[in-house]
Amino acid sequence: MMNKDKNEEEKLREIFENAPKSVLLLFEEKKKAFGGDLPTKKFQSVKRGPKGQGLIFPLPERRNNLVIFKNWFWNEILQLNSSKGCISEIENSSIFREVINATISIQNYPYYATAENILGSFLETYLANQIDLHFNEEQFSKTYEIMLKSIRDDFVTVETFIPIERFTMDNDYIELIDGWTIQRVSDERLGELIPDWHKSGERSMDLGMIQFALVRVSKEKRLVFKKKRPKSEVKEPVKPDVIMTTLRVLKEGFCSFSNWRRKPIDWLFYRHSISLGFRSTNIPSPTPLHRYHLNTDEIEELKEYIEMFRYLEEREALEVPIRRFNFGSERESGYDQLIDYMIALESLYLQLEGELSFRFSLRVSTFVGGSREERSELFNLLRLAYSLRSKIVHGVSSNKINRYLKKEGHSFGTLLIKVEDLLRYSIIRFAKLVKSSLSVKNIIESIDDALSQGVSFSQYLQDIDKNQDS
Repeated sequence: MMNKDKNEEEKLREIFENAPKSVLLLFEEKKKAFGGDLPTKKFQSVKRGPKGQGLIFPLPERRNNLVIFKNWFWNEILQLNSSKGCISEIENSSIFREVINATISIQNYPYYATAENILGSFLETYLANQIDLHFNEEQFSKTYEIMLKSIRDDFVTVETFIPIERFTMDNDYIELIDGWTIQRVSDERLGELIPDWHKSGERSMDLGMIQFALVRVSKEKRLVFKKKRPKSEVKEPVKPDVIMTTLRVLKEGFCSFSNWRRKPIDWLFYRHSISLGFRSTNIPSPTPLHRYHLNTDEIEELKEYIEMFRYLEEREALEVPIRRFNFGSERESGYDQLIDYMIALESLYLQLEGELSFRFSLRVSTFVGGSREERSELFNLLRLAYSLRSKIVHGVSSNKINRYLKKEGHSFGTLLIKVEDLLRYSIIRFAKLVKSSLSVKNIIESIDDALSQGVSFSQYLQDIDKNQDS
């Protein structure tokens, strides 16, 4: 039986070896159509943009070259006699019996393993590292072993890679939670995203604003099924959205991610990515105000807050204010930012429909402010912000708004920063209270009790602690 298995593997290896050899011969015949170069290389090069612009990737050209190659690859390569023989062997081999015509899944990302798909993935993986038109025995052996490992292993090593825009930090590498890290990345590493970048339009992709990335490497159990997908019992790690929210709430400054990729490191299938997401932030060229820098002494607090916001996300607590805070952070227009921030504050402090701006301003100033003078100043600021939000929503012109603010002794930029700081502080403090088992309703009732006593919320909590001690 052992000799039979060995003979089958030797026969399989020989058949698989013929497939890339035949493809390279076809490349030799067709290379003029691809400018005398390997077609796999037409969309892999990277060029540097003008000084200060980082790396520039001409997307339309790369996208078109990739489409040309993919169509040609599938239409012609899989019709070769060597490919047909390999497909037949895959379908009849006991080595592939478990996975053939089955779905292989990693955390809800399915791959349907037909013989054609398996051979296609094998050839793409081999050709991705081909440097010329000569068959590379070492590269073939490496790819073949990866394929067998992919078929037999129950666990897959997967890397999640998320470039962070407009973000810097003191360290080159930090560990967060659940295996997540933030680390400095090279231009070459960012260039790996290019074959998958499919945003529309004629713009090039400028990665000059990206120096760091969220990265997570994990062992994930693969699921193989032909009918109903079995349930996975693996606990999901903290979501990257939660980490991004935490970074934004921790301190001032703008950071975001516009794409992300999950890629198996030691798996044949999904050679490029098994998941790719895009977000359009449309933030104008950043000023120092937009930039985000994480200091070394803020790392432990960041980890603590990530745990706290994961707790909130699992219980769908503070969902609206957090979502609106993120919306506002990504707005291009300052007016739109203010509208989102005010909606977020209202969703925290106004629990009943029909409550007035007067009550809203009192609650925020009581919750955030300390001394009577500070609470009074915050109250006036919030009344102004509430009035300004109303003017924006009702279409008052920018000139009239600026004249109104000048009359009140404020500039729009300064007002927006203060409102954002109030929202950031409110979200963090509400989050800590919710994590300590208080409901939002309980928090609002306590703020109203503090109001009736004419004290700040902090003083109100101190008085309660003193009464309990006595």
